[in-house]
Amino acid sequence: MVSFLKQPYPFYYYPDRLLKNSLTIVCFITIFLLIFRPFDANVNELRYNYYVTCVIYGLVASVAFMSTFSLIILCFPEYCKEEKWTVAKEILGMVILLFIIGNSNFFIRNLINTNPDNFKLSYYFEELVHTCFVGIIPIGFFIALNYSYLYKANTDKANISDSFIGKKDGIAVFLSPTIVTILSQSIYETVSIDIHEICFIKSDGNYIEIYRCENDTAQKRIIRNTLKEIEKQLSGYTCIIKTHRSHLVNINQIRSVKGNAQGYTIYFKNCSNTIPVSRNHINRFDEAIKELSL
Repeated sequence: MVSFLKQPYPFYYYPDRLLKNSLTIVCFITIFLLIFRPFDANVNELRYNYYVTCVIYGLVASVAFMSTFSLIILCFPEYCKEEKWTVAKEILGMVILLFIIGNSNFFIRNLINTNPDNFKLSYYFEELVHTCFVGIIPIGFFIALNYSYLYKANTDKANISDSFIGKKDGIAVFLSPTIVTILSQSIYETVSIDIHEICFIKSDGNYIEIYRCENDTAQKRIIRNTLKEIEKQLSGYTCIIKTHRSHLVNINQIRSVKGNAQGYTIYFKNCSNTIPVSRNHINRFDEAIKELSL
């Protein structure tokens, strides 16, 4: 169980995904309440008909979802990096979300209910229990099912790419030195290096870390620039590809690749560092590895 909780899990809460996911929540909760009617609502106390009330609950959950994860990302940016997101963090995030939705449902009771005792403590606990009851089962089921599906799908695809890497490694290939000059935003930080010695390049805020691997250690040079700009500078070299929003990788340096629920994990020949391949970059990565083996 502990091992499962530590497994990588997709991070669905980037700003460009929050709105789409929040709309999904509105639809899911509204339909769920309409179909199953999990609690005996006293319709005589409702200010609106039951259908409108269900939509209100869905909208409250949606706003709580967007607010919760926006705040978590803002306050804990390092904690919320995709490469560090795990099953345990996903579950914890959902527990926090359900707690906030339960509190929100309590504070909107006067909006949807005419009961004069809306703010009694017993109703507060009732809202928390109802929210957890509605949320825990489908959320737990979705996390487990989604993890199993993505893990198997990505592992199967990664095994295919890994087999191509294995075929290539069985053939001795001499790569003649090709010196490239990587420009910085500062004229004092320019780096000249053999393109074949680059292992991977990592973005860290306003800086770029260029890694050269040797004897199981990674030596890095740091320059001020953006990953987008470095990608443009190296666009003429097919061995350098983007595998993640913050990583470029030299595919000639890859020893093996393994699948997980987030995508792939890359292992290198001459150092112990690992690099992720996100779901958005899997297809391009697979194509590049296949072309490399031809």
